[in-house]
Amino acid sequence: MPHSYGTQPTQTLLICALLAAASTSTLHAAPGAGFRVLHSFCKKPGCTDGGPSTGGVIADDAGNLFGASDDGGASGLGVVFELAEQNGGDKFSYARLHNFCTGNCKDGSAPEFPLIRDQAGNLYGTTASGGAAGGGVVFELMPGAGRWTLNVLHKFCAPDSGTCKEGASPSAGLAYQGGAAGLPYDGHSPLFGTTAAGGALNGGAVFALMLENGKWRARSLHDFCPPPSCAGGSRPLGGLLLDSGGNIFGVTNLGGAHDEGAVFELSPAGSKYDYTVIYDFCSQQNCIDGVEPAGGLALDVSGNLYGTTSRLGTHDAGTLFELSPDHGKFDFQVLHQFCDAVNCTDGGAPSASLTLDENGNIFGTTTQFGNTTGGGTLFELSPSDSGWTDTVLYGFCSETNCADGTFPKSHVILDQAGNLFGTTEAGGSTGAGVVFEFRP
Repeated sequence: MPHSYGTQPTQTLLICALLAAASTSTLHAAPGAGFRVLHSFCKKPGCTDGGPSTGGVIADDAGNLFGASDDGGASGLGVVFELAEQNGGDKFSYARLHNFCTGNCKDGSAPEFPLIRDQAGNLYGTTASGGAAGGGVVFELMPGAGRWTLNVLHKFCAPDSGTCKEGASPSAGLAYQGGAAGLPYDGHSPLFGTTAAGGALNGGAVFALMLENGKWRARSLHDFCPPPSCAGGSRPLGGLLLDSGGNIFGVTNLGGAHDEGAVFELSPAGSKYDYTVIYDFCSQQNCIDGVEPAGGLALDVSGNLYGTTSRLGTHDAGTLFELSPDHGKFDFQVLHQFCDAVNCTDGGAPSASLTLDENGNIFGTTTQFGNTTGGGTLFELSPSDSGWTDTVLYGFCSETNCADGTFPKSHVILDQAGNLFGTTEAGGSTGAGVVFEFRP
């Protein structure tokens, strides 16, 4: 269901209505231009094709799309699906590759995060729950002759057991060396992720999963404390990324110096990792830098990091920020204040990771506002000599009964032609979300 931020929608709309003079940097594409729904979830009886998907989709070299939903399927606890491209992308056919929680749920349940894909076409992901101990799993899904086979690489222990040193209940998908540059996973190098519980302090952990003597073994690289008042950050969300030097970056939704979230770095130091908070949110007056980041980070070729906050900023609708490396530190600047256009048509409350193209343009989604129905937006932020220009590419819930989807909580991906693909958590023909494409 769409998130609520207390009195934020009413408060923000009142502010945005007064900001006509500040909206000149926001452009708008023609309504509906280039947008189409590729699949509406829950089309089949019992939602056997899966329910809402918050993890978005990934693509293979042939243009086929893969994703996971944390609802629906034969057991009602999630599926992995494929949308196979047909007729050069004119159509996509839907197939369910795996039903979660088969038997006694040893394969996991609720796969609500993005997948990754290796060079051989195998898919990898995490589930937030299920598994032999109930704390979720890391899985591999392998294609075969007419069927896909799931292999559990690691099972997390029960979140309330008090003995989950490597963490429990994954809170994001998997990261690996080269993933930030768009390279496929090699199938054997370490995988990294975050958990919402477990760890030495029972506040979640950053974990590494390493293949040793034919078996996958997990260990904690950093332990978070539970909220409130965790100076090092608390509640990691949105996934991790690795740069070319093996440094790991991520965000916490809470904690930090002001208990409003933080950006962190884990740097290799021999067999261990050094943990550093590189930015504490709400460090600026009235929290105009934003608070509570909910999506992960993106990395450009110069080592700059980009992300969003889901709340506050100038209009209490979140921000889009940049962290630029500078002699061992990072300089912070806000590139865009959401709800900066008339009636907040540029959207607000972003909660997904961003996507960059080779020209430095930034693409993302917001979960609220965007048009008269407030269904969220698909946006582009473009650099120029005079600053950054925000363009709303599409406002969701523009069609009757939100048949085009609403509440886009996932990141988007770009194909070679510049087309964008993603998912929404609600709307569509049955109200259970959609997979969409936007062609510029």
